[in-house]
Amino acid sequence: PGAAVELAIEDLDALPPRSVVATMECAGNGRRFNDPPARGVQWGTGAVSNGEWSGPSLADVLDTAAIAGGKFAPKGAHIHLTGADRGRPDGAPREIPYRRSLPREKALDPDTLVALRLNGEPLTAEHGAPARVVVPGWYGMASVKWLVAIEPSDRSSEDHYMTADYTRRTPDGGLEPLDWMEPKAEIARPADGAQVKAGTNIVVGAAWTGAAPLASVEVSIDGGQGWRPALLDGPATRYAWRLWRWTWDARPGRHRLAARAADAEGRGQPDSPDPAAPGYLNHWVRPRTVTVA
Repeated sequence: PGAAVELAIEDLDALPPRSVVATMECAGNGRRFNDPPARGVQWGTGAVSNGEWSGPSLADVLDTAAIAGGKFAPKGAHIHLTGADRGRPDGAPREIPYRRSLPREKALDPDTLVALRLNGEPLTAEHGAPARVVVPGWYGMASVKWLVAIEPSDRSSEDHYMTADYTRRTPDGGLEPLDWMEPKAEIARPADGAQVKAGTNIVVGAAWTGAAPLASVEVSIDGGQGWRPALLDGPATRYAWRLWRWTWDARPGRHRLAARAADAEGRGQPDSPDPAAPGYLNHWVRPRTVTVA
């Protein structure tokens, strides 16, 4: 391997900047809706956000390191990313760093960034300052915060957060790391348990996808027995969530409202949690009760 190359924040800031508007969702977002409960932080629906990330592409950072004397990843390699944060996971014998890896193709995607800014402002500590990776379309665990090391390798990382946590079971009984976000539509209004007046009501929310662009959002008022198309608002942006709305001629009674999204390659939302990923990929359709009076 080539010699290590150190790049300061000023070096990163001098590289050509790119900006990507992207939704970032924790792989455990929605975990508290599992029944029986799943292990881990009991996120509701709030572990997701949308913003404009800016900084050099990871590909440009790797090129800069190669020119300075480092070794660029060979074809088919993986890029290991290490954050400054450390901890001792349940059952681990010692404290370990947070480390993930990306396959070369995703690492060299021009939209995969070493972000220095969020919405035009320097990153805060909470968002990974001074520099973090942003991997659009993938769950947030891939976007390593507080980046301190980038290392090419001929194999995927075998660290805890690639082989034990943030994983799902494969048909042969093994584990594979999570990557792309699954399609999801969330209702913002009316809230679960809300009471609304009979007549015209506007149901609104947001929807996002990962591996392919968002294609549609549908709404049900009977717990998923029948579905009606919602209107997608604003321009389509490859990695950002999209707001949607549906006009409801609400009639008196109790209704079970639900929404579901589908992407351009036919992926949708299941009716129940994925047993292969307990506590993760919480994108099943979740009806809410709304009373019309």
